[in-house]
Amino acid sequence: MITEKDILIKEPKEYIDKVALIAQISFIERSQQRYMSNKLKELNLFLGEVKLIMSICANEGLSQEDLVKTFGLNKSTVANSLRSLEEQGYILRKVNPNNRRKNQIFATEKGKNLSNKFINYNLEWELKMGINNLNPIFREELAKLASKSLNDLNSY
Repeated sequence: MITEKDILIKEPKEYIDKVALIAQISFIERSQQRYMSNKLKELNLFLGEVKLIMSICANEGLSQEDLVKTFGLNKSTVANSLRSLEEQGYILRKVNPNNRRKNQIFATEKGKNLSNKFINYNLEWELKMGINNLNPIFREELAKLASKSLNDLNSY
């Protein structure tokens, strides 16, 4: 539990040290996004579109509304991305038999192949960054901490 004492910062260096962790995480994330975006340019895709495909592959039959809620995007952004993905042959939309007003979204074979390619791009980036060289116990604890932080963020 964080106390008020943990939050109070008395020296500028202390502030920089505490903020630096978040800044470093942000730089790492931006580096990964740049790497992925450059890889995806070759495929004429955007990172956000591939994240949608990844989610669809993991949860076949999602609706557009499910994706809006999952990613916190507005409806038009998701609709435009799905239209583009459908035109490029990465996804299919089928009428939900339980609710004919909603479409279910499925990945095509091309979409599943893209998902696998994206996973490989992520693994390449991790290898280049030396993430595989981390102590396995430290890596597991880091993953737990990241997961907990994401869950805490989602509770706001």
